Amino acid sequence: MNNKTFDFKEILDSICECYSDDVKNLLPKFDDFNPIIYSDSNINEVELKSFIDKVQNNYHKSVAQRILAIIKLQEARDKTLNIDLVEVWNLIYLSIIELPTNATVSSIGSQGFLSIPLFRFRTDMEKFEFIRLHIWDNSLNEYINSETRKNFSVHSHAFHAQSWILTGTISNERYSVVKSTQNQEHSLFEIEYNKSLNKVNKHTSNAVNTNNDIILTRISEEKYFRSSTYQISAGHYHKGGTLSKDGFSATLFSFTAKNGHVDKSFVIGPSKIENSKINRKVQINPSFLLKKLNNKINNG
Repeated sequence: MNNKTFDFKEILDSICECYSDDVKNLLPKFDDFNPIIYSDSNINEVELKSFIDKVQNNYHKSVAQRILAIIKLQEARDKTLNIDLVEVWNLIYLSIIELPTNATVSSIGSQGFLSIPLFRFRTDMEKFEFIRLHIWDNSLNEYINSETRKNFSVHSHAFHAQSWILTGTISNERYSVVKSTQNQEHSLFEIEYNKSLNKVNKHTSNAVNTNNDIILTRISEEKYFRSSTYQISAGHYHKGGTLSKDGFSATLFSFTAKNGHVDKSFVIGPSKIENSKINRKVQINPSFLLKKLNNKINNG
């Protein structure tokens, strides 16, 4: 009987996948970590921190820092524990900022935020998991078609989602979506991706009208502030965004199949539109926003 509940190599591979292809050959391999760092049931945090303190290779240090941050976030999520978001952020920030900018994958998501992938496990879809850093800022508006963002802002996720607010004020509106046999203002749209889907954050997509008209009703509007968290069930519809006066907010966002998943996700759009290219711009230099976020978190 295999009692293995913790797979260090699985976590390592899922983190390394989220660095850019430019530096993949510089990242540490499984054998670069002393076995005293992990076991079949958990990670030895003391030994991992010792590795981070002593290792001279910045790429190895970065991956180790991110491993520590991710397992802390996963434990808080899976065991419904409080989490020290400042500690987790500092690990993530150092894992990014101390490497050349070409090591980081960063792009504008369909909802107008900067998205940086941190962890992605997709070998087994029953265990699928994706953790990202999201940053909203008014400076990103130049990359976004505001009309498209407005028209296609309500959406669902195929996997259970949870968000932790690092700074700023986040809105989360929840919606009821009911299919209608009569013509309506809104329709269900399916997202079609290009062939680079397996490249983390490096795909384009198109929203295609399914010709299923729906009745869209907002059922709640919530506000979340620094250090708070909220969840969205798989298949449920919502719209998120920043309410901060300067537009600046940031979250850590987790998708996990372990807490529920559905076959497909959809976006809601105007019924009169047949298809629409979704807002995406690949590879934005995140350095300015990361430093701004770090200052907000650590200096208030």
